[in-house]
Amino acid sequence: MPVFIVFLILLFFQPSHSAPVTLTYQGRIVRADGTPLEHQNISFLFKITDPSGQCVIYQEYVTGIDMTNSKGVFDVPIGTGNVSWPTGGSFSILDSFNNNSVFSCGSCSGYTCVSSGGTYSAVNTDSRLLRVQFNDGHSWKAISPDNVIRTVPYAAFSLAAQKLGDHGVNAFVLKDSVNGNASCDSGSFLTWNATTKSFGCAGVSGSAGGTVTDVTVASPLAVSNGQSTPHITIQAASNSQHGYLTSTDWTTFNNKLGASTSFGGDVSGTAANISVDKIKNTPLSFSSLANGHILKYSAGSWVNGAISVSDISDLSTNLAGKPDYAQFPTSCTAAQTMTFVSPVGGFTCTNIAIPASQVSGNISGTAAGFSGSLSGDVTGTQSSTTVTKIRNVNVATTTPNAGDVLRYDAGTSSWVPASLPSGSGGGVSSVSATSPLSSSGGDTPSISLAGLSGLGTSHQLLGMNNGASGYEYKTLNGTTQQVIVSHAAGSITLSTPQNIHTAATPTFAGMTLSSLSAAGIRVVASDSAGALTGLASANNAILTTNGSGVPGFQAISGDIFNQYVLQAGRTGGQTIYGGTAASETLTINSTSNSTRGYVLVNPNGGHVGIGTTTPVSRLQVNGDITNAGSVNNTSVNVNFSSGNLQHTALNCQSFVLNNMKDGGAYTFAVKGTSVATCSFTAYSGLGTGALTVHMPIDHGATTSAKHTLYNFLVLGSDVYVSWSPGL
Repeated sequence: MPVFIVFLILLFFQPSHSAPVTLTYQGRIVRADGTPLEHQNISFLFKITDPSGQCVIYQEYVTGIDMTNSKGVFDVPIGTGNVSWPTGGSFSILDSFNNNSVFSCGSCSGYTCVSSGGTYSAVNTDSRLLRVQFNDGHSWKAISPDNVIRTVPYAAFSLAAQKLGDHGVNAFVLKDSVNGNASCDSGSFLTWNATTKSFGCAGVSGSAGGTVTDVTVASPLAVSNGQSTPHITIQAASNSQHGYLTSTDWTTFNNKLGASTSFGGDVSGTAANISVDKIKNTPLSFSSLANGHILKYSAGSWVNGAISVSDISDLSTNLAGKPDYAQFPTSCTAAQTMTFVSPVGGFTCTNIAIPASQVSGNISGTAAGFSGSLSGDVTGTQSSTTVTKIRNVNVATTTPNAGDVLRYDAGTSSWVPASLPSGSGGGVSSVSATSPLSSSGGDTPSISLAGLSGLGTSHQLLGMNNGASGYEYKTLNGTTQQVIVSHAAGSITLSTPQNIHTAATPTFAGMTLSSLSAAGIRVVASDSAGALTGLASANNAILTTNGSGVPGFQAISGDIFNQYVLQAGRTGGQTIYGGTAASETLTINSTSNSTRGYVLVNPNGGHVGIGTTTPVSRLQVNGDITNAGSVNNTSVNVNFSSGNLQHTALNCQSFVLNNMKDGGAYTFAVKGTSVATCSFTAYSGLGTGALTVHMPIDHGATTSAKHTLYNFLVLGSDVYVSWSPGL
């Protein structure tokens, strides 16, 4: 909206005749319709340029100007704002008017400036241009034309003045010319040389200038010979006179703190019996003090107690799943190991014992450190062991012959080498059997199966008789087109069944068809007369009955079950319901796996309507749309995958924005109230896919004790930012 600008530049001087540090810019802003601008958050941008307006000598910006109820009148200091150019050093607004300087030119875009590479050399008669812009809360407005500063301000002009008052340049002495710009010695005084018209330094000597002529002091000090050889003393203190404390007085003062002196604050009692009752004004509360106790803060007091796992941060988490000290025995003896006992959940000491069943093969080498003799069934040493017994029965020392065996000799109660006796000696003398087997006994037994006297015939099976008293051979009987049994070495084969049952009311306990070709599949069903028939199969069909109960095949592609969703769709469309009772829910998930995929609605075009049957756009909602609750961020890393509305209690600083998708709109509120400037780095993924962030031209520091709201719009790989400070 067009505006009229009425302005006035005033220079204010400090009464001490020192250079002013700021300029004051005053004016009034009204709209074309005559109404004044009274926005609560106005920003100004000031530039000082050379007379041509091409070289920016100085730029600063001021934000947060509250013009509420101002009737459009403003009063803004220039020189106390945020300096954008020059970018470093102690350059001030007044330095811009020094006509003895060579200035580096800046190139500025919004609040940001960089060096343009050019310079401007000012001369004594040069003026300056003041270029001003302001933001009315919606956009930037330029005050045109630039203001020409024809008379250089007083403080700045004095930097390059040809005269100061009525005095010319030659009427002044530069500090650098005093004493040849060399430092004066300690105790020296300033001298004037009328010939060279310069100042120098000279030391105090005798009656030379600078001699102290009189020394005076105030009580409790006293001086004698003040005009020649002054001697300064301090007198002793009394009840009416300040001074130093004598040794006698010090002893008296020191004894004032007697045994009966009372104490307060964190301690109580007297000097002879001081009791510490508090620590930094927090009371101490002791109960059953025991060895190893520590002080803990609880409910406004320091209390004693044993240290526990909960007293140490994250200790219980770090100890979770690890053995506890109480699970271990206090000590074990030699040759014992610790064994975990699951019923008690702890370890116990057990003797180390390895059963013989767990030892196999030969153990090479020798046991380290073993040098004693062996005992039991063996004798000798580890390196020379002799088996003298077998299970505590002596083995005779007789040398065995080839083919001998060890045979127990009852006469000597020992194992002795002996040859196997001839004939039946050493052979099987008797064989017995358990039902259903029977044995004839003796050393040549005959074994038989109860009920059988020989072998059966071809195509017979072995089974139990009807009385369950023995076994018998059973013959398979059948007719044509029934099961045919074929024998082969190690197997019995049944033929493919045909008419398995022909009774009027057939009954099957169970039937399994396997290894049959598709062409051979038949379904047994009843016809309208109740008779069993084999229905011819049909590819890609299901078996159903018609309205009369007659079975038949229907193509799977046929739409005969309208109570089910047809994936291929139905003429006129179809409706899906989640339940039949009130307030029941329809849930759609992409997969039953815990890692979800995408749920796509009209991915190739079309419209989606919520609360309407005639959507006119890709998504139309007839009713309210509510976002999920805003997300509170406690770090500088913001992840918009958890919600488009986020906020933080942090102050403005460098934030990292993640998962900002093309076409997305996001809002971020900075509730920190300290004055600072926010900056943003943006990614389309989690730290991947860098995006280009475009900040508003008026962006700068936040307003003290106010919140700041940022809005982000992602278009392609660019993020466009708008902000509302001072909320």
